[in-house]
Amino acid sequence: MIKNISKVILLSLVAITCHAQAPDGYYSACEGKSGASLLTALYNTISSHTTVSYDDLWDVYKTSDVRANGKVWDMYSTKEWTVGAEHCGSYSVVGDCINREHSIPQSWFSKASPMKSDAFHVYPTDGKVNGQRSNYPHGECENGTTLASSNGVTPLGRLGTCTYPGYTGKVFEPADEYKGDFARTYFYMATCYNDRISSWSGAIIAGNSYPCYSDWAIEMFLKWHRQDPVSQKEIDRNNAVYAFQKNRNPYIDHPELAEYVWGNKTSSAWSAEVVADPEISLPIDGTTYDLGIAAVGITRSKTITVKGVSLSNDVTVAVSGTGFSASLASLAASDVTSDSGTSLTINFNANEAGSFSGSCALSSGDCSTTINLLAQAMDGLPAGEATDITTSSFVAHWVNIDPDNSSAYYSLNLYLNGQSVSGYPVSVLASNEKHTVTGLDEETTYTYTISSSTLTSNSVTVTTAAPIPDIQLIYDGETALATTPGNPSDAVEIELFTEFIDDDVTISVTAPFEISTDKSNWAQSINLSTLEDRFYLRINSDASGTFTTQVDAVSGDCSAESLEFTATVASSTVFLEDFEQDAEGMDSYNPTSLYNGTASIWQFSDAGMWSSDTSLDKQSVRFGKTSSSCITMTENKSLGAGNVSFYIARWSNDSDATMCVEYSTDNGSNWTTAGSVSITSASYTQFTVAVNVAGDIRLRFRQTAGKRFNIDNIAVSDYTTSAVEEISSADSWDAFCNGSQLVIEADGTTRLNVYSVDGTMFYNGTPACGTTRLSLTPGLYIVASDNHSRRVLVK
Repeated sequence: MIKNISKVILLSLVAITCHAQAPDGYYSACEGKSGASLLTALYNTISSHTTVSYDDLWDVYKTSDVRANGKVWDMYSTKEWTVGAEHCGSYSVVGDCINREHSIPQSWFSKASPMKSDAFHVYPTDGKVNGQRSNYPHGECENGTTLASSNGVTPLGRLGTCTYPGYTGKVFEPADEYKGDFARTYFYMATCYNDRISSWSGAIIAGNSYPCYSDWAIEMFLKWHRQDPVSQKEIDRNNAVYAFQKNRNPYIDHPELAEYVWGNKTSSAWSAEVVADPEISLPIDGTTYDLGIAAVGITRSKTITVKGVSLSNDVTVAVSGTGFSASLASLAASDVTSDSGTSLTINFNANEAGSFSGSCALSSGDCSTTINLLAQAMDGLPAGEATDITTSSFVAHWVNIDPDNSSAYYSLNLYLNGQSVSGYPVSVLASNEKHTVTGLDEETTYTYTISSSTLTSNSVTVTTAAPIPDIQLIYDGETALATTPGNPSDAVEIELFTEFIDDDVTISVTAPFEISTDKSNWAQSINLSTLEDRFYLRINSDASGTFTTQVDAVSGDCSAESLEFTATVASSTVFLEDFEQDAEGMDSYNPTSLYNGTASIWQFSDAGMWSSDTSLDKQSVRFGKTSSSCITMTENKSLGAGNVSFYIARWSNDSDATMCVEYSTDNGSNWTTAGSVSITSASYTQFTVAVNVAGDIRLRFRQTAGKRFNIDNIAVSDYTTSAVEEISSADSWDAFCNGSQLVIEADGTTRLNVYSVDGTMFYNGTPACGTTRLSLTPGLYIVASDNHSRRVLVK
């Protein structure tokens, strides 16, 4: 374990040309600057960028965070996720689902755009671990709590009290292999949003535009930046996000920039063409390597990485301190300066019990770095401190004192209040030197010992972790609402899941959105007890416009990942394409011009208009005989599409045909099929296809099989949220508390039972279509049909 015991002597990093894939001259305005001036120049270079929507982040991740095997790359767990799938939703264990993790919590910048959806700091991560991290800053916590593994998925990172000098609050420590990624993410955010970071509020925010973060955080991020250099993963991600946002993370393109802005080069002018000075960059000078506990007379080893740049001389290794030694006296310069560096093994072997310290000095010409060494030696069979402590498990450690006997077994005993726990002792392979103890009670103190045939170890005490509070908002419906001015939209239902939450949960939205628990009393903020698990959301505005809100759920220091809703409030529009406008030049299956219709401008392909054709009024459109026959809107309809109706008839004596209705929400780049119809009659027949898509939309009517036909009078209704969808999602009924009564909304066909939590039945029947009210004593009730149930708290 690496510990920082003193202020690190800052070392420069090198501009490696293989990192940069930025356009030529991208950073030219930053040349010759350092410190705050360089930060400002970098801000001017990257701050102007394309804003990606929060929902569109999932599309970014399809290229930015994908492994070579095509799976999504997660820095919070070992799960390899399916691209475009497994999104949260709800979760209960590690590996359940994936969501979007803000490296800088949204609450620090008041959930403002564009920070909330900047892909450079919003990563795809395991939902459960994301919930554990919550809004805590990243930091180091040697004895933090790790979540339990599940179904072969191991969580990465731990939560606990900060052990990095300068801060004692709670922090989340990421895995070592990703610490550099997060450090460079924090550097990016301080740069890209340097004009506003002074107004942010968070545990590490300094309240200024330079250095932006607290001194301890700057030092820690620089340490992470040096220990975990830029990886190919980051390079690929930088390029992928650039394709969407049109800006870059400078500290991935030029890692040395961190030193010129915050590190040991702040008095030197930066240049992209700088020639690196010789240096040994790893291990970092002044850090401490603890080899842990060893048995007297038994060798304990630890391997470290040695890395440098521009070295012309081999690296000499000099170790001091009783019991300490190194595997090599020198390291080849070519090995040290390779991309991955080289390895050096530090050994410790003591002849007597005690605590020991030493050092290891590495030197090459004028370059040198020295690290501190610690170790402890114990007589007999040593047991080490427990690690990976969760609410129900921990990993016990010991020292194998029989290295020559690979089949030796020890006995691990576990005690609670001085008594052996049922199932213990257990036999463990000595050479493993660790064993995962499971099935424990939360917040409970245990002790364990290790025994060989002749020796018993020291006793180690470990207390399992407290449960981690969790809040989740669960909604899988349409997040775009629509209505007309002065009329509330239909309400959508959102579920609330809490775990280990003792206080009320505050739910909030911004006007003109409203939330309610009883569909009668609407507000922008409501409190739900831990017994309540649902609430409703709607838009209610007298003014037209497009509105956005985030649904937030907070209880104490715990908060849920926000849900984002948009809404369109606009007067209804009439979209009726009757094809009655002038059709000159359209009497061809491939007319050379667009058709300027009554409701839209259309492009015809293998379709045309002839005055001799039958129609409902004056004119209609005739489709050809091939699957390329189609008519396409070339401009957007702004209020979405609900139902699309039209009239179709077979042309003359041609045989039957089929036609599909397609829509596009990206100006015609991609098309989705909404439905298909069969054309079997020579008389005009009306068909209706449900689209139900909000926002800007285009429609395409495309022949998929058969012969010629005519289409006329295409009518498109505006999109509105559907109350029918809400009812069907709850098996055609709903139940909630209103005015001290249990209210049931039903369709008149579903049989329902109402129970108290002790199983007493208070209602059994089929409520009439509409609203049924039950006067019940305040308390928690369960309303259930054959395949669905709800909790209702009557107040």
